[in-house]
Amino acid sequence: MAEQREYRTTVEFGEGAAPRSYTIWIRPGLLDAAGPLLAEACPAHRYALVADSQVAPLYGQRLLAALAAAGLSASLFKFPAGEWNKSRESWGDPTRCSGPVSDATARSSLSAAA
Repeated sequence: MAEQREYRTTVEFGEGAAPRSYTIWIRPGLLDAAGPLLAEACPAHRYALVADSQVAPLYGQRLLAALAAAGLSASLFKFPAGEWNKSRESWGDPTRCSGPVSDATARSSLSAAA
């Protein structure tokens, strides 16, 4: 069996009094193992998954299922694809973001909202 490697790097940005950073993980199977990693890195009562209309159908339900399997509650919000839509203003505008598209609960059930 081939060895599975994990790659991790930290991205730093911002200057002055408020520099920020975040960690990027890359490894096979990471999407299905996201629940425990998210719970450890960013504990919360509920999570919002924000994805565009091209990415949400590919990975949204799978990620919701992974979070539910870890006992995490989450909703998937979908916004139109396109660089011009990738802003906090777009995500916060209820007329541009359909959602929640789907929810996952701590009981590992999935339900779709119309």
